Amino acid sequence: MSNFSKPENALKRAEEFINVGQKNSALQVLHDVISSRRFKAWSQILEQIMVKCLTLCVELRKGKWAKDCLHQYRVVCQQINLGSLETVIKHFLEKSEEGAKEAQSKAEKVILDIEDLDEEETPESQMMTSVGGEDSKTRTDREIVTPWLKFLWETYRIVLEILRNTTKLETLYQATADKAFEFCSKYKRNTEFRRLSDLLRNHLTHLVKNNAQQLSSPESVQLHLEIRFAQLNVAIELELWQEAFKIVEDIHGLIRMSKKPPRPQTMAVYYQRLTQIFWVSNNFLFHAYAWYKFYTISRIHNPNLTAEEIHVMATTVLLSGLSVPLPPSRIGDNYYEFDVQKAKNTRLATLLGFTVNPSREFLLNDLVAKNVTSSVVSELKDLYHLLEKKFLPLDLGEIAKPKLNYIRQHPSLQKYAPLIEKLVFIRILQQLSRVYKAMSMTELQQFASFLSLQDIERMTLEAVKSRIVDVRFDYQKGAVTFGSQALEIEKIRNKLTQLAKNLKNVVELIHPEKKQKLQDEKKAVFSTILQNLQAEHKKILSRKVIIEKRKERQEYLENLKAKELEEENLRKQKERDELELKRINEERLKREEKRRQQEQEEKARNEAAALAAELAKKQGAKNIMKNLDVDKVLDPKKFMEEQIKELTREKQEMENKLHKLAKRFDHLERARREAEIPLLHDWYAKQKESFKEYQEKLAEEFAVEHKKQYDKMLELSLIHI
Repeated sequence: MSNFSKPENALKRAEEFINVGQKNSALQVLHDVISSRRFKAWSQILEQIMVKCLTLCVELRKGKWAKDCLHQYRVVCQQINLGSLETVIKHFLEKSEEGAKEAQSKAEKVILDIEDLDEEETPESQMMTSVGGEDSKTRTDREIVTPWLKFLWETYRIVLEILRNTTKLETLYQATADKAFEFCSKYKRNTEFRRLSDLLRNHLTHLVKNNAQQLSSPESVQLHLEIRFAQLNVAIELELWQEAFKIVEDIHGLIRMSKKPPRPQTMAVYYQRLTQIFWVSNNFLFHAYAWYKFYTISRIHNPNLTAEEIHVMATTVLLSGLSVPLPPSRIGDNYYEFDVQKAKNTRLATLLGFTVNPSREFLLNDLVAKNVTSSVVSELKDLYHLLEKKFLPLDLGEIAKPKLNYIRQHPSLQKYAPLIEKLVFIRILQQLSRVYKAMSMTELQQFASFLSLQDIERMTLEAVKSRIVDVRFDYQKGAVTFGSQALEIEKIRNKLTQLAKNLKNVVELIHPEKKQKLQDEKKAVFSTILQNLQAEHKKILSRKVIIEKRKERQEYLENLKAKELEEENLRKQKERDELELKRINEERLKREEKRRQQEQEEKARNEAAALAAELAKKQGAKNIMKNLDVDKVLDPKKFMEEQIKELTREKQEMENKLHKLAKRFDHLERARREAEIPLLHDWYAKQKESFKEYQEKLAEEFAVEHKKQYDKMLELSLIHI
């Protein structure tokens, strides 16, 4: 790590490295300065260093280095100058986008840089196309443009991660998210858009859990709503309907979280997008409700609507309501599917602000009660009464035929034509089943002349499958039979119910006093209610006061809890910043330690090489150098260990040789001695004989000499005598 007393010196050193073409070294110098503990106070020169560092990161396409530098610089600017952080991030985004644009222009230049435009493709390009299945443009984009697009995508993700908890830079966060959306939309990046959606969803979840105070202001909520609406537009453009539904749930959560009601324009866009999502998912009931909500808000808060637009919107609401599939005439046996659908409808109803499951009948009744049907275009004014109220089994098809033609020809309504045709046909079947027991297929086709025979069979099958009607086709007789044995009990039950109602009316006519008595009882109940109304009103008012006090108490406790939560979040944020700073310092120390270790290893390697060369010159080390790889020796200690191992091995070999030699000498000596034994015996016998002779000779000589001496001494003794 380079140590500089002033950051200006590091900037100058980096410029020198850049001038000689060593951009990696320049980036390392600037990164060390930004990561250093000595320069944790913000200054203008530090901003210049950061700008230069990010420029090098963009040129070298090193996203991880840029992310680390931005984390370090955010810690420096967090409490002092967030404007500098904004400037640096904008510079980073501009450089990344410029790099991507230059790569695209370069790729186009490579493609257009052909001497003869009339020249056919070269054999090489044809072979590459046949082998790889790609043309030259695709290969050029992959080689030149794709790396820069990957880096630009990484840039957007890095900036969003840096700005996710910075309240004062929410506008920059929104602008970056919009650029990321534009990137996904421009290049049709579905996978990246899903990842971006998950990233933004995680950011929002983190804010809700750990920094809920940041979302308390209406401005922040509105900003996040605008981000989600832009995200929703791109999801619909890319036809990612599952992601669009998840985004709608996020929008609904933000709306519920907001203390201030969202703007009507925002809610209008919200319901308009819901109409598209529910239509694609074939959920026609909630599609109709979304249209109804959108129509209501637009009618109240949009004074610029023309009369024609109001008529078209009202007609769309009515047609969407009529397009909702009819409910089955009886509940099936599969209660599990019914419960699953009910839970699903409950979840979808929350997105539209309903606490109970809506239904087709409730929607149509509400449209009539709110007088929406009166705003429908004149050609379709009586469509609701024709399909829902009137009983015209023989003329319904002919009356509805011009209305269906109008719907098919209208550009805004033509998508509802198949559903309205199906509804008209089902109404014809239902009304015919109440009049006829059976009829010919030709007559049925005449009543539904706006459909082909195939469409009639298909729609009839769907209606029977949905348990809306009970119809059977007899192709041998060419007849249509209505009803089945399974419905006899249900028909009897309905007839008994109707009979009971009629008998009740008859009893009231015969005995009017009973009806009068019932009315008197009702009047007594109402009078009691009127007498106690004032007391009940006072109780309600007193209860209201109690509720207000409880609300004030609850608000006080919530404010207190919010304050404590804010303090806790600040403490946690401080701890996270400290941990982040500690992690960065640890990484810097690890890099320094790794660099020192590499230098020591290099030094040790050089020393080991020198020592090996010196040993190679000596005669005694030649055998050691044969089996020693000096390039793999990292330090002298290891080299000496290798020497000791080699010397020990040679010593062991020498001892083994001496042991073999001693053993060989021992065997030779033993063989020599074994061969010497008979010779020694012979020598011994000869010596013994020789010694015996010698002893006898000595004894004889001694006896002779002794006798001579005796004789001599005897002579002497005789003389003396």
